[in-house]
Amino acid sequence: ARTGTKSIAEKLSEYWAKNGGPKGILVSGISNRFLRLISILVNILLYRGRVINVDVFSGRSLLIAKLATRLARIRALRVILTIRGGAIAEELELRKEEYFEVFNQANHLQTPSRFLAEVLLKQLDLRVAYLPNPVDINHFAKLPQVNREGLLWVRAFTEIYNPEIAIRTLSLLKKDYPDLRLTMIGPDKGIQNQTLKLVQELNLGGDVDFVGPVSNKNLAQYYRSHAMFLNTTSYESFGTAVVEAGAAAMPIVSSKVGELPYLWKHGENILFAEELDAEEFAKQARLILNDDSLAQNLGERAAARVQEFEWSKIESQWINVINRLTT
Repeated sequence: ARTGTKSIAEKLSEYWAKNGGPKGILVSGISNRFLRLISILVNILLYRGRVINVDVFSGRSLLIAKLATRLARIRALRVILTIRGGAIAEELELRKEEYFEVFNQANHLQTPSRFLAEVLLKQLDLRVAYLPNPVDINHFAKLPQVNREGLLWVRAFTEIYNPEIAIRTLSLLKKDYPDLRLTMIGPDKGIQNQTLKLVQELNLGGDVDFVGPVSNKNLAQYYRSHAMFLNTTSYESFGTAVVEAGAAAMPIVSSKVGELPYLWKHGENILFAEELDAEEFAKQARLILNDDSLAQNLGERAAARVQEFEWSKIESQWINVINRLTT
């Protein structure tokens, strides 16, 4: 993918191209929103297949899903809507009719979030199938263990992922762990400069590494070489990065939002920060830094937890959906 981490659609398409499976085309890789919409609509007009999948996100991205779905139905195509936007649950209060209009056009509704499935059933009386994201578990588990040091944060630099919380957490922990460092991985989506400014204000210039976007094939080495994963997001429809960290047997400290409490259990395979602030993240992180046995147990149980998301198990469910819509 252009910014490092690939979408689920990209991963599925590449996997099927190499290993045999449904054939299709990928669209919407253009960063400009208007040009991306035009590309999607033109490709739907020219598409000779029978089934399309549209990933549905919140905010202004909903317009893309709305127009793409409407055009597909005009062409009598079968439509899968995969609902991914973690903020959709919050937006439903203001845009209920608009979301219902889009979702009601689908031949099949699915989501990687049981949380969102429950919200849509309650708010819109729509039944949405649960289909988790596939993760190449072996890719993140197969690298040899190395001496794990420092904190790891893997997200885009945008408001909903709260990179400043990770930085403030490091600042609080440095008082007791002066050698602690933080590695931040992800593309800039508008707030990296202010994140860098915060690092300087807190005198952490030599303690935070900004790596930028990293391709999926190279991410594993970061997961396997760091002592703890910080997940500071405000919304979460699945949490692929958290699952990847779990596959690498990392102890994880995360916000308790969206799908995450449905997938993970505090004290067993993750530690949840009850509030979305640095003080609470630092509190949970100290438990791990002060207890090697807890850190090891959390990592081992996280690795066991994510086995159900192994690629082959989820990929077969996708094929079943596609086959049902084409027969």
